[in-house]
Amino acid sequence: MYRVFLSHSRRDNAAAQALFRWLTLAEPSLKGEIFLDVNPQTGFAPGVRWKSELARAVDRCEAVICLISPHWEASGECVAEAGWRNL
Repeated sequence: MYRVFLSHSRRDNAAAQALFRWLTLAEPSLKGEIFLDVNPQTGFAPGVRWKSELARAVDRCEAVICLISPHWEASGECVAEAGWRNL
């Protein structure tokens, strides 16, 4: 189970990865505890059904961090991730 779910638009992958690195450097106890779908260690394995896995990942986390950008706001999937937790 991950403690933190990092929601972002795929168009903002570089920014999401930078935020992921910053969070784990700022708080070392978060290493391995942040779900980021594009991270090889904490994200999806190849071939998974990503929509159902996203729903499961966000439901198991203690917190959701939304990397809000124009791309995030335009993405129905991203907005739905926030709604899964009733933010």
